Amino acid sequence: MNNTSELTAPKTKRAYNKKNKNIEQSINNDIQVVDSSSNPTVPKKKRVYNKKNKIVEESIHNDSPIVDASSNSIIYSNNNIPLQNSDEQLSDNSGNLIIDNFIYLEDNNLPDVTCNDIIDMFIKSDKKTPGTTASGVLSEVKNTNDLYISDLVEFKEIDKILYNKLHVAIKNYLGKIKNYLNSVKISEKITYFETVTDFGYQIQEYIKNEGKYIWHSDSLDLDGIKKNNQYRMLAFIWYLNDVDEGGETEFIHGKVTPKRGSLLIFPCSWTYMHKGNIPVSNNKYIITGWVGYRL
Repeated sequence: MNNTSELTAPKTKRAYNKKNKNIEQSINNDIQVVDSSSNPTVPKKKRVYNKKNKIVEESIHNDSPIVDASSNSIIYSNNNIPLQNSDEQLSDNSGNLIIDNFIYLEDNNLPDVTCNDIIDMFIKSDKKTPGTTASGVLSEVKNTNDLYISDLVEFKEIDKILYNKLHVAIKNYLGKIKNYLNSVKISEKITYFETVTDFGYQIQEYIKNEGKYIWHSDSLDLDGIKKNNQYRMLAFIWYLNDVDEGGETEFIHGKVTPKRGSLLIFPCSWTYMHKGNIPVSNNKYIITGWVGYRL
């Protein structure tokens, strides 16, 4: 394990008023200020906690990407993401890519014919509804047409296909995380998603030059917690068609371009803020949902 005693990150003190606006900011004088947006040179600590919230391992990453020998994927630590702004793409065309440690993109997860069939069934359905958020229908926040398909008899076979595809992808995703943790010398037994469930599948339509979903995270689901004791852990998105211009899923550090059949998986945490950009060239169709656990 690396020696951490001589490494100190800048400590920033901020004061906020009742409206949560930053009214004061200062940095300790004995610490050199580093512009992390241009050249992040201060290593970031990685900590692993046990069930009692005690630190059981701490290490510091260097600036070199770690190559997953089992595939052509590259796993990047948080302080060396090779993306300088949100205009860059979260892909290197190799498929099965993890970026920022825990964002997973798998090309060709669904066959083209399946994607086309799902879009056709969606268009013909009379059960579509305006997209909703936790606060209800707010088109200025989320402007989509949605269809929850897991309770619909006509989508029963599609539901089975999606379940099987997602099950395999989640196993691959977790395998890459285990490989990553092993590569940074975390040897303690880590509890992964031993028993998880998906919460169903929803098709969403983003109309050309209109559809959007502004910046948000998928971490909070009060209704799910209250009614079913279910907690979201991972979000997933299948892209059912190509969008040549616009329509990207945008994260803070980059974008994912919609590509027919590809599957995106990422944590639901507030640290993974994202948005669905307005499609410009044509309508965008996706299937989305969450994986989690019930208490």
